[in-house]
Amino acid sequence: MKPILLLSFVLFLNSCYCQTHKAVYSLKIEANPITGSTQQKDNIGPLAEDNEFYLYFNNQNSYYTSYNVENNIKDMSDAIGGCYDPVKYIYKTKKFQYNTEFDKKYVFTDSNIPIWTVTKETKEISGYTCIKATGVYKDVINPLKSYPIEAWFTPEIPYPIGPKYFTNLPGLVVYSVFNNYQIFKLEKIKFNDNTIDIDAVTFEGDELSDERYIELLKQQLGY
Repeated sequence: MKPILLLSFVLFLNSCYCQTHKAVYSLKIEANPITGSTQQKDNIGPLAEDNEFYLYFNNQNSYYTSYNVENNIKDMSDAIGGCYDPVKYIYKTKKFQYNTEFDKKYVFTDSNIPIWTVTKETKEISGYTCIKATGVYKDVINPLKSYPIEAWFTPEIPYPIGPKYFTNLPGLVVYSVFNNYQIFKLEKIKFNDNTIDIDAVTFEGDELSDERYIELLKQQLGY
């Protein structure tokens, strides 16, 4: 890269790092290719098509939510999309933080992030040169169970984040497939959006330990 272009790129990054940006994702739900089930596609797919998923981010944290959540019209597409309750991700600690409700409202700090393998495969997606990574996400209740992820990230936007819990890659996730049939795609991005002060976002409620969270979740799901 020529010196003047390199300088421009560095100045661009420095400017971006001081601001809050907004990435907008779509979610498409296909038939499950393993079981052949179309239940989620038929019941939740249309809801997902009418929703948008928002990832606000700066140089320290991200905040993941949706159009539905911001307008108090949550439905199952928000649950499948991973933001029924908005999620803050802290880059330094590599942990998520969000509210969750059982008998009352709690705050949970979640360290369950995917385990990634970055490949050498590249392609253009949404105008960005992307690199393919494959990952596994461990089930919260049964650690012996996991879900496959295919994620395409771009080093051109060097933030370790993406929709749902697709974090800790060296670039923004542009396209991803969770469990073979939930497809997230970056539709647009607004730099210097600054509509949310992510650093000031806090969550109210009693703190939940990992053990207590799993215990309450099992009770809720009837395990």
